[in-house]
This record gives sequence, C-alpha cells and structure tokens, in this order.
Amino acid sequence: MATSSITHNFIISNPVEAERFANALEEAENNKIDLKPTMGTAFAKTEDILEILKKRKEKVNGK
Repeated sequence: MATSSITHNFIISNPVEAERFANALEEAENNKIDLKPTMGTAFAKTEDILEILKKRKEKVNGK
C-alpha cells in the first residue's frame, strides 16, 4: 500500500543524505498548494441527489 512507505522507519547515516532529506522537507513546506474554497451544494436527502442525477442523465441523453 502507498501508506506503508510513509510509516516505514528508515535510517539516514550519511550526513550528505541527511542534508538532502532536510532540504527536501523544507522545499515541500515552502511549495504548498494554496487550496481555495469552491462553491458547492449540500444535500440532506438521498432523494435530492437522485433528482439531480436524473436531470443530468436527461440532459446528457438529450431528453
């Protein structure tokens, strides 16, 4: 699984590799993507979602 590499313990014994690893962490921190909120609709009932999907299907099929 992808998460196994994240939780795996590893040892860095070479000072050059330790510096590279620290630099990579700092670069990742500095290059964060700024996520902006987007407009959306909240549905409380399953029937509301089904109605939207029905209208979408009709629109796609040209009805």
